Amino acid sequence: PRQRRQVAAHRRLDVADHLERHPLAVLAERTADERGAERLADASKRAVFITLAERGIVLIVLPIPNKAAIHPEQLSPAFGNAPAGLVNASTTQFFHDLTEAGVLLFDPTPVLLDRRTETKAPQFLRTDSHWTPGAMHSVANGLANFIREHVNLPKPPALVWELTTETITNVGDTAAL
Repeated sequence: PRQRRQVAAHRRLDVADHLERHPLAVLAERTADERGAERLADASKRAVFITLAERGIVLIVLPIPNKAAIHPEQLSPAFGNAPAGLVNASTTQFFHDLTEAGVLLFDPTPVLLDRRTETKAPQFLRTDSHWTPGAMHSVANGLANFIREHVNLPKPPALVWELTTETITNVGDTAAL
């Protein structure tokens, strides 16, 4: 245990040394207490965000809801046809913290819940934790619209796509549970 703490402390100092060379050195206060370690972690996150921005990269966080968030009725009949699924208690605060920090956030949960209501069809494969092709398509369209609204992108070249339909049968990842 003692060796692990020393390694962790050494790694924190390496991050701090890197941040001292970064323009945001003021954010990387090094102290021995826990609050100092938290400030250092926050400074590291800010440094990543700023480094991306300096390179012209816009960070968009896309939190992926689990099956219980979209289909709680599959977890327990007590949920019936609940209009909204189960959400972790800290999710709202996490989303708030991201947006307050200037990070773009696209939450696909409303897209999937709306699609569930409109189609009356499952948004996840029956024995799987992955989305159906229709759900993927809806989220991809929602994300594309979000990017067009929030990110200044150059005009893309004209592309021609061909849409084909194929039926695939497989045992899902939750079938063995």
